[in-house]
Amino acid sequence: MNFRYIGLVILLSGAQLFAAQAEGKQAQIYLNNLARAASEMSDFIDAMHKAGANTDELLINAIKWGGDRTNFVATKLLTMGANADIRYNLSSEIIANPLWSVVNSGRAQLLPLLISKLKDKSVINEKVMDKTPLMEAALHCPECILPLIQAGADLFVKNDAGKTALDYAQTPETKKLLSDYMQAYRRTMTESVHAATPLEKNVSGLVTEYVVGAREPKKAEPKKPVPAPKQEQGKGVNKEGQLEEVD
Repeated sequence: MNFRYIGLVILLSGAQLFAAQAEGKQAQIYLNNLARAASEMSDFIDAMHKAGANTDELLINAIKWGGDRTNFVATKLLTMGANADIRYNLSSEIIANPLWSVVNSGRAQLLPLLISKLKDKSVINEKVMDKTPLMEAALHCPECILPLIQAGADLFVKNDAGKTALDYAQTPETKKLLSDYMQAYRRTMTESVHAATPLEKNVSGLVTEYVVGAREPKKAEPKKPVPAPKQEQGKGVNKEGQLEEVD
């Protein structure tokens, strides 16, 4: 059975979200319609699942087709056990994943749940069309940046064009946010190396040198000469440097 028409259903249901600009009864009608549409969509998904629909396929189509109900439908499917790590064909040559697509479409509200359902954390830094989810966030969804960084997104990874997420930042605020996190990461790496054991320093020092840069070795301080013992009257210094009575 082909369940691709779920995307069409999601798009059509979005038509019920009319703009309630009037006050009073008109606004209440809008809220009632919204609640009823959500309930009907939930019941519809349950019915589809009982009829044998694959929740992974439904999730893919909900995200690919978009629409006003995408967040609701995707949340429902993820809580039902849909695979958050699944890869699918965005086109004949492009393989995508739900995380990348959600960030690309700017659906920040859906991101925390989706991240919590990931089993394969490599998805967080997986490139689609030569961009990681963090790069897409810098382009399309600044609200997605913090959840991605907290989940382990790599701030320093470069794509084939030699660019990081910072290079894709579209506003001064986004640039400052990413720059601040990059500087904080560098400081943390430096401090952790300083506090590490000799073995840990040997391993993590290579990482720090890559991120922070090589450090100049400290010059050894010259040793201060030890003063000779002060000679007292009637005493001399023997070969061992000790005082002794002198005839």
